[in-house]
Amino acid sequence: MPPDDKEWWLAAAIPFDVLSELTGLELEPTEGTEWRGNFYRSGVQSESQKAPWHPIEKPESDYHSLEFFGELRFE
Repeated sequence: MPPDDKEWWLAAAIPFDVLSELTGLELEPTEGTEWRGNFYRSGVQSESQKAPWHPIEKPESDYHSLEFFGELRFE
């Protein structure tokens, strides 16, 4: 990863049956279902490359701040 890397993207396959086992909830999102969450980039060369997917407007990042979660829409 080059030191001047400033962007990132995410592709994910979410095993809903595993999430259901872990949470005890039946999870079967359909088109139009909306969740809220955030993703954090780590394992990079410098602090400036670490980044949350959805902005966190705090002086120091707190990746569990629900008020800064973004919308995840199933289509």
